[in-house]
Amino acid sequence: MKKILYIAVLVVVVLAMVVPATVTCVRGGGGETVSETGTLTFVDLEGGFHGILGDDGKKYDPINLSQEFHQDGLRVRFEGRLRTDLVSTHQWGTLIQITMIEKIGTK
Repeated sequence: MKKILYIAVLVVVVLAMVVPATVTCVRGGGGETVSETGTLTFVDLEGGFHGILGDDGKKYDPINLSQEFHQDGLRVRFEGRLRTDLVSTHQWGTLIQITMIEKIGTK
């Protein structure tokens, strides 16, 4: 009887860990879509990274900015999905997954 109880508790514990992880993966997280223009800037925090200062006054921390856009002062038009389901060590701006970005000049 103790063995069956032990196995039942083990199954419940495993399911309690697996089900939330599966729900998170299926849901994919994320938030609203943004379409904006802004200026790329090098932020000297946490080892340094490139962020976007939006013309709307907001700071965006792109999670998938390609190397060709790592230029301080570069003006860009971008679209992306805000990733409110993720966190970053940068602690600067809102995380965004870029879906489209193009150069529009320099500042």
